[in-house]
Amino acid sequence: MINDFLSLNLTFAVVVFISTLFLLIGIFYSRKKVNLNTYLVSDRNEGVFSLSATLIASSLGAWILFGPPTAATWGGFGSIIGYALGTAFPMILLIFFGKKIRLLLPKGKSLTELVLKKFGKNLFKLIFIFVRGSNRNI
Repeated sequence: MINDFLSLNLTFAVVVFISTLFLLIGIFYSRKKVNLNTYLVSDRNEGVFSLSATLIASSLGAWILFGPPTAATWGGFGSIIGYALGTAFPMILLIFFGKKIRLLLPKGKSLTELVLKKFGKNLFKLIFIFVRGSNRNI
């Protein structure tokens, strides 16, 4: 039954080949035009609905499917209310701070630009290193 599957060496070779292919395609197409607008949003204008949906999907993730039912088994209805408030809190903050952020960066594309403008390059580099280091799932 095990002989029906690909060998480990062949599987590894296929993964490396496909990864290298996508890397080369990405490098080839990224050399045409390099600027922040291209890098962050691929030269598109995003509307309110798509930006809101992206922000919500990014902030929630899969934990929203499994967290509240698990918490409800030991915390009851109050824990579900806590999850709802905890999930909505960042969005509520953006409602109040969104206008201020837009005044500070009228052509801004991301919160990363806000950190760079507000705190300077040195703190931006420190935050970048911290976030990249903490997001490693190795």
